[in-house]
Amino acid sequence: MESPVAQDVCLTEYITFLSVLIHCLANENDLKPEYFESPHCEQIMKLKWSEQIPKILQKLTTGETKGQEEIPKETSNKRRLCILIPIGIPGMGKTFFLQSFEKTCKEAGCVLNIVSSDSVRKEVMDSLAARSKKLSKEELFDKSAKEARDLFFQRLTRLCKVADADKRFIFIDKNHPPNALNGTFRCIRESVPANVELKVVGVVPQCQSQYQADGHIYPFSMTFFLNCLDRVQNRTGHETLNADGARSAGILFKFLQMYKGVALSQKSLEIEGFDGLLTIPFTDQYIETVYNFDSDFKQLFKKILNQSKDNGTPDEDLVNEFLNRVKVLNLKFPNPSPESLERAAKGAVDQILNLFSQGGAGQVEERKSDESPKPPTMKGNKPPLFLGIGVVGEKKSQIIEYIYQSLTSLAEHFPLSDDIQKNLQDLKSVFNFPNSHHITTLFLGGNPKKQKSEYYTKFRENLDMDICVNALVYVPDCIITGVCIQDQSVIPIENEFPHLTMMVGEFKPKDSNTVLTALFGEGGPLEDMYQAGFFTSDKELAECHSIEVVDGKYHDVYILKPKNVFKLQGRTKSFY
Repeated sequence: MESPVAQDVCLTEYITFLSVLIHCLANENDLKPEYFESPHCEQIMKLKWSEQIPKILQKLTTGETKGQEEIPKETSNKRRLCILIPIGIPGMGKTFFLQSFEKTCKEAGCVLNIVSSDSVRKEVMDSLAARSKKLSKEELFDKSAKEARDLFFQRLTRLCKVADADKRFIFIDKNHPPNALNGTFRCIRESVPANVELKVVGVVPQCQSQYQADGHIYPFSMTFFLNCLDRVQNRTGHETLNADGARSAGILFKFLQMYKGVALSQKSLEIEGFDGLLTIPFTDQYIETVYNFDSDFKQLFKKILNQSKDNGTPDEDLVNEFLNRVKVLNLKFPNPSPESLERAAKGAVDQILNLFSQGGAGQVEERKSDESPKPPTMKGNKPPLFLGIGVVGEKKSQIIEYIYQSLTSLAEHFPLSDDIQKNLQDLKSVFNFPNSHHITTLFLGGNPKKQKSEYYTKFRENLDMDICVNALVYVPDCIITGVCIQDQSVIPIENEFPHLTMMVGEFKPKDSNTVLTALFGEGGPLEDMYQAGFFTSDKELAECHSIEVVDGKYHDVYILKPKNVFKLQGRTKSFY
């Protein structure tokens, strides 16, 4: 049994805590450790509860609360609610953009609520620090995770349940990599009342290019990542992630790794349950075109990124080496202009309101009941030979036209090439169409182990998606292949260099792999360009490289990248 002294101490600490808590609620202050110390604590203990509690009750009953998480009154009328979910990495500029967005919402007569995971995390960390003063900041961060997550979803739930009658937006100030979406969507589905017209919109950064490595695409460019890193390393007032060298840089690499194989497209977000997509210029777009990085820097970047797989921790010495390299480069990242953010904010509000008037995002073409998306099918007990995205319908005339246009353009760039002129004149006699036009997403070839891979388990037949031909690769008399940069957030692709074999001559369809590996693979003449995401940009290219392919002989390999992407309607299917 505790002694009377111990009981008195416990009671005193309890009353002190309640006094500080009531004071903070009455005055809408954050609960901070310094309130429990002199001279603040002595002053607070002199205040009467009887004078402060009525203030709290007044605010709760009238809905008058300070700050971003104001709880609106509930009404019984039909209401429109849009929930905005940012998808990005720390430092991309959500909070900075919110300044313009909040102003625009007010001008448009829309009510904006903001719930911030960082603010919640800091609140929980401060509370924990008051109870456990010996914990370091890192320990506070780690030990506060579950409590902060629960409190964050409690506040989001409250906002969803009492959404206002008309034109209310909730901006979730929290980064949402793909693995974080399910929890947020579950909270929204369970919280929003049935009489609310709900739209969920993804908010993604605008990037001029995308980073690629080892055949996988990331939705952000290296320049965008470095811009975010620069912001994180130079900020001091953030709730949870301030400038602290290798630790914060390592966290950013972990975030980026979560987006491996993800393309933030309208189609992929629709499948995840989003109704719309907002693309925001969080960074200065001109900078995207300015910086080029040498191969050593890119290799170091790639090495650290690979160490971040499966929530791994990058080597601290390696990250510090990277930070030193960045420091030597002396990169300058100006913020986007206020005018561009204001335009983006106005466009975002208009787009959201338009979603309500149109009833949501565009619908996929109606299909037959037996064509709904489903896992790979067996033929008897026989699995498919390969899985892929097949061209829908008869599109040979479109493919031929694209090839003629491309070869004509190459002939203009290389007027001394007799091979191009000859193939232009005799295209259909030299080349033939393959048995099917498709992008192979997984070649099984009778290997049962491949049925356990993510390329098989995540595959769904009968999904409509564009086949995007970003460039044409042409080996005279041998093969014509399209370089395809696909959205792999929906259907992952095993092949390091996804492609569409358009026509074959002396080579076989499978030789497209060999040609593209020689061109884009390790040591290839266009390796750096491919890895840097050049083929997702709107820049043009026409080159010829003499490289060893297929038969041990050197061939002239031409590549043409026009400004625009050649698209064909595709649908996923199993091939036998």
